[in-house]
Order: sequence, then C-alpha cells, then structure tokens
Amino acid sequence: MFRKLPPLKPNSVRFYLCRHGETIANSKRLIQGAGINSPLTDVGRTQSINLASAFSKVQFNISRVISSTLTRAQQTAEPLAIHGNTVEIFPQLREMEYGDLEGMSIAKIETMKKIRALWEEWKLDINIPCPGEHGESMASLMHRAENILWSIAQDSHLLASPHVVVVSHSMFLRAAIARFLLSKQQDSNSASESQVIKKVLNKVDSEKMASSLQMMSAMDNVQLANTSITVVDFDMSLSETSVLVIGSTDHVYEEIDQHTIVMSKNDTSAMHTYSTNSGGGKVQRRIGTLQRHFSTSTAANRTTNRTASRTVIIGSDHGGFDLKMQMIEHLELQGYQVQDVGCHSATRCDYPDIAALAGKATLDESNTTQRGIVVCGSGIGISIAANKVPGVRCALLHDHYGAVMCRKHNNANMIALGGRTTGVEVAKEIVDAFLNTEFEGGRHSERVAKIEL
Repeated sequence: MFRKLPPLKPNSVRFYLCRHGETIANSKRLIQGAGINSPLTDVGRTQSINLASAFSKVQFNISRVISSTLTRAQQTAEPLAIHGNTVEIFPQLREMEYGDLEGMSIAKIETMKKIRALWEEWKLDINIPCPGEHGESMASLMHRAENILWSIAQDSHLLASPHVVVVSHSMFLRAAIARFLLSKQQDSNSASESQVIKKVLNKVDSEKMASSLQMMSAMDNVQLANTSITVVDFDMSLSETSVLVIGSTDHVYEEIDQHTIVMSKNDTSAMHTYSTNSGGGKVQRRIGTLQRHFSTSTAANRTTNRTASRTVIIGSDHGGFDLKMQMIEHLELQGYQVQDVGCHSATRCDYPDIAALAGKATLDESNTTQRGIVVCGSGIGISIAANKVPGVRCALLHDHYGAVMCRKHNNANMIALGGRTTGVEVAKEIVDAFLNTEFEGGRHSERVAKIEL
C-alpha cells in the first residue's frame, strides 16, 4: 500500500484526498452539490469500509481524519475512526453550490445541455456562477478549496505524524487538484506565466479568458471515482504542493451481492499504483465491526420547513435499511419532515425494537396526524410487531391498491414494506398513495373502532 510514493520531505504534510462513497443521489444520477445531503447506498458503505481497510495496512500513523459537514462525507470518514482518530468536521470542505442545478437528473438531455453550456462559459470566465440565487462560481470554489487545504496543512505540519486523510467531494477535489497541477506547471515554465495564472485565480481580470481555459482543461484531466484517493504533499517551507497520485481506486474492487464494483484509474503520468491485498472475504468479515462507526444522521439533516402534519416517522431493521434510505430521500424531495428512528446502518438488529420505536413516535400526543413507515426484509415481522403497539394500525403492503384501501377503509396510520420483496419504484407509489389518501369514515369508522376493543 502506497509503496511507490516518494519519501516525504522535511517540514511537509502528506494529504490523502478521498472522495466519498456512492450515494442514493449518485445511484439515481442526480446532481448533488452542497444543497443535497444524500446518504450512502449499501455499495457506498462497502466502498467506505474498503477505504478504511486500505488505510489499515499502511506503516504510518494517520494524525487527522477530516470531513465536510455533508452526511455522505462523514459516513465515508467514520470507518477510519477505528484507527483511533476522531473525525473532524470542516464546513469549508463542502461540495460546490450548484444552485438551480441541484437535484437535476443527468440522465435528461436538457440537464446535460445546461451543464455543457456552463462548462463552456467557465472556459471563458471562471467567475461565472452556477445558475440560481445560491450558485457558486468555479473561481470561488477553487479559492475555497485551496485556502482550507492549506489552512489544514498549516495546522498539521508540527504534529507527530504528517499524514492527514481528508474526505470531500468530486468537484471540490477536482478544482483543488487541478489548481495545484496548474500552478506547478506554470511555475516550471516561466515567472511571467505563473504571475498571469495567479492573477486570474485571484479574480484579477487580466488574461482571464486564456487562464480560465487552462483551468477548465486541467479539470477535464482530473476525474475522481467514488472513494478514490489522490495524494498531495504540502511543502510548508516553500509553500508548494506536489500532486503524487491522482484518483487511484485499486482498493475498491469488491463484489456486493450480484453487483460488481469496478473502478477505473486515470491514465496519467502523475499516477502511482496502489497495491492492496484486501480480498472480498476479509472485507465482508469486517463489515459488522466497521459499520458500528457510521454516523447517525440526525433528523435535522432530513427535514424541511413544513408543518408538523407533514411529518413521517420511518424505521427499519438491517434487511430494510437500503429501501428505507431511498424512501427518506423520496419523501424529503416532496417536502416532508422525516424522523428516522433507526437503524442507522446495515448492521444486524431486531425488528421488534424498531417497530416499537416507530409505533410510539407515530402516536406522539403532540402530533396525532403523523404517519409511519416501517421496513424489514419481508415486511411481515415488523408489521406484526408494530401492530402490538396500542393505537397502531399497520398494513403490510405490496401494491398501490392496498395503499389506497388501507387508508380509505382501515384508517391505517402506518404501513410496512419488504426491503427484499418490494422494488424501489413500487415502494414510492405505495408511500405516495398512503400519504395522499384520506379516511372515508362513515361505516368504516364503526369497524375501525372495533379493532381497539
């Protein structure tokens, strides 16, 4: 692991810049910047575990593990905490602010037209912001990335170990790496060219067009896969950076169920090959231990400013965890407040415990209009357990019709889904029908009342 890296120079800090693992938004091919707080998928969680496994084989100590505030970065960084580090959070490491592009599907032609048009504009002027009120410019992102990384390096170079792991995001890291590469290239050519690029990167208008083109061309050459590692040395004596490795992902070959993750490396002369022997069996055996370290996403990260009647309680055991996380994202996009009562990783847990928590939260006296969703592998066990909570009427559902009827005729206040039996799109239809259908009352009220007897 890292055996081909050159020795670290005196008074230098070596950064291992890591991109987060695959998220639900990634799997749906959505643009996710700082405004999309999407959690990891099962694939992303295993990628993160593989990342931690790769670092467990190094012969040096990691002095700091640092993450952005976004859930996907923190979940990727948490497994590294088993090495004795506390994950430090830096808001400045957040992804680019994409403005109106946030959440748009890159599978749609219109979205790609907008992205290509913006990229062409940046080749002329990197100070042009992304569309929308909160859109960030490439120049702003570049300065933010460079400044925070140098600040972290400055605070780290006197530590006992000069090795720092930073988990951040694709565009943030691409901007920083391209900036470091371009500065090195310009410095090696001539002082005048170096002065030109530095002026441009400091938002001076002189020679802006040519330098913006250089910057975006440099970024085109930096493509980062999920959980890839880029190694950059910060020389504190000369205030210089050296990019040693770009986007190495040898450590994330892994099979998960029927899915095979195959990450490709960039063909670049700056790259060194990582060598790992982290076989799939070893990684799988470590999942139970490592996933305990995943951070628990708070309700604050999963809510929007809606009324209490738009609150949905949700919970799952390990068998329903992945489907639950996708339902959370689906609900949030519609403006619901989501209270996740657990579990918060795919580590094995008992569905009766989750059902009890979800049932009690759904019947909270301060908000009798809340509705609940529970998920286990088949939906059967968790629905049986949920119906043991007095006042809960939980319907195990498999289709849209059942979702409508359980509300109209049975006044169900909770539904159960099977994480291993129900597809994502069908689950969305069921959830939408359940939340948007009202109880008919009348003769059905008398029948429902008898359930409580």
